[in-house]
Amino acid sequence: MSTNNQKAKNLNTITNIIFVLSMIVIFCLTHSIAQADDRPELLFMGILDAAEANDFWFSIGWDVRAGGGASSWQSGGTGGLGYESSGGGLAMGYINDNDIPDVVFVYLNDWTPDDFRYKIGFDFNINDGSWGSWSGSIQGPNLGHHSAGGGATIGYINDNERPDLVLMGIDDPDGANSFWYYIGWDLNTEGSPAEWSDKISVSGVSSSNEGGGATIGYIDNDPRPDLILMGVDAPSRANNFRYKVGLNLGTDGRTQNWSYVGGNALGFQNDGGGATLGYVNDNGIPDLILMAIDNPSGDNSFWYHVGLDLNTNGQPASWTGVIGPAGIPGWANAGGGAALVYKPLTQPQLVSPVKGSNGKVNVALNEPVTFEVDFADNRFNATLAGAQWWYTSAADPEDRRDFTTTSTGEKQYTFTDVGDYIIYCRVIEEVSGRKSVSRTIAIPVRVWNRPTVATTPPQANIDAGDVSWFNGKYVGVKGQAVRLIADGNTENGDPD
Repeated sequence: MSTNNQKAKNLNTITNIIFVLSMIVIFCLTHSIAQADDRPELLFMGILDAAEANDFWFSIGWDVRAGGGASSWQSGGTGGLGYESSGGGLAMGYINDNDIPDVVFVYLNDWTPDDFRYKIGFDFNINDGSWGSWSGSIQGPNLGHHSAGGGATIGYINDNERPDLVLMGIDDPDGANSFWYYIGWDLNTEGSPAEWSDKISVSGVSSSNEGGGATIGYIDNDPRPDLILMGVDAPSRANNFRYKVGLNLGTDGRTQNWSYVGGNALGFQNDGGGATLGYVNDNGIPDLILMAIDNPSGDNSFWYHVGLDLNTNGQPASWTGVIGPAGIPGWANAGGGAALVYKPLTQPQLVSPVKGSNGKVNVALNEPVTFEVDFADNRFNATLAGAQWWYTSAADPEDRRDFTTTSTGEKQYTFTDVGDYIIYCRVIEEVSGRKSVSRTIAIPVRVWNRPTVATTPPQANIDAGDVSWFNGKYVGVKGQAVRLIADGNTENGDPD
C-alpha cells in the first residue's frame, strides 16, 4: 500500500487546503514548430486540487540544452475535470491533421472504481505557449479501486495513419503494485478513439509508489515502437526511479519482451512523477527524462534527471545530476503521470511521380507505377533503412490495404479500379544502429482509364471538310495551318 497519504498528513497539519497534483513531463521535439534556435521545449503539467473543482496547470521550459536545463520558464493553466484525482497524464501528438501539435490532458478520477477522463488543447503554439481551442471532457475506461499514479502517451501502434492514445495507471493493492494500461485506437480529429483495448497488465516495480509515468518511442534496432512504464518507488528510505522497458510492441499493444531498469535516487518524499523519451544530446540516440515532485516540509518542487544515450535495452550511458526548476503551489501533492511528443529524426517527402495540376499523382489503370520517397528533414544524418506503405480508397478511408515494408524508399503499385486513392508512407530511419519511424505522409492518387485515340478523324468531319484529310492521310501546305480532329474513347474514369 502506498505511504503517500500518511506522509502528506504528517506534513500538512497546518493547512486545510490540499493540493493534489499530477506532475507530468513532456519533451516537445518538433523541428517544424520549435523556436528559432530549434532547441526542444520541456512542459510540466499538474492537477491542482483545491477546496473546489480541480484545475490543470503547466510550466513550459524553453530551449532545453544538452545538459537538460531550460533557459527560462513560463506558466499557465486551464480548467480541470473533477474534484478528486489519484494521478493524471499529458500526451502530445498530431490529432487534428494540421501539423501543429495537440496536447491531451489526462485526469485519473479518484472514485470507485477510478476512471480516466481527458481534454485536448488543440494547436499548441510552441512559440508563446498559447492554445488554439479546447475540447470538452472525453470519458476513458475504468481502472482499479486505488491508484498510485498514472500516465499518458501517444504513438502509432496498429500500423495505420491515425494516432493511438495509451492511458496508464499504477494499481495499488495491499501487495505488489502493477502497471495497468489501455489503448485508445485510432483517435479521430476530435480526439475520441474508435475503440478501447482491453486492460493490459504488467508487473510493477515495487509495493509502494508515489507517482509514475508512461512514454512511447523507439529505442532498439527494430522499427516497432517501444514502451517505458515508470514508477517512483517509495520505501522507508530514500525514494528512487524504477522503470520497465517493453520492446517492440505488437499491433495489439502488447509485448512479452519486458526488462527492469533502476534509475537515480530522489528525496525522501515524492508526490508524483513523469517520464518521456526525446533527443537531448543532439546525436540521434534517444534520451530519457524522469521527473518526480519533491515533497519536503515546505513548498514542493520539480526534480528531474536525464538519462543520456539509451542503449538498445533502455539503459542510459550516464545520468545528469538533479535539475530543479520553479517550485509548485502548495505543500502537499499526490498523483503522477507522463506524456510524450515524439520528434522523428526525419520527415519523408515524395520524390516521384510528380503531382499533376489537380494536386494528385495521376496514374493509368492496370499500369505499374513506382513511388519513391526520401528524407525532407534529416537533423542527425540518418540513413534511410526502408519504408512502410499502405493505401486506402478515398471513398472508404477505413478500408486499409496492402501494408508493406520495403528495404528502400520505393514501392510499385498497380491499380485495378479507377477512382481516388490515398497512399500512406513512413520512412524507417537509422542512426548509430537504432531504427525509428518517421511521421506519416499522405499521397493522393487518381487512377484513370487511359484514353484511346483513333487513327482517323470522324467521318462527319471529313465529309464536311472540317479537317485537312485526303486519301487516308492528314495533308497540308507548308507554311499554312492544318486542321486536325482526333477521335477515340474519352471515358477516362475521372471520379469527378
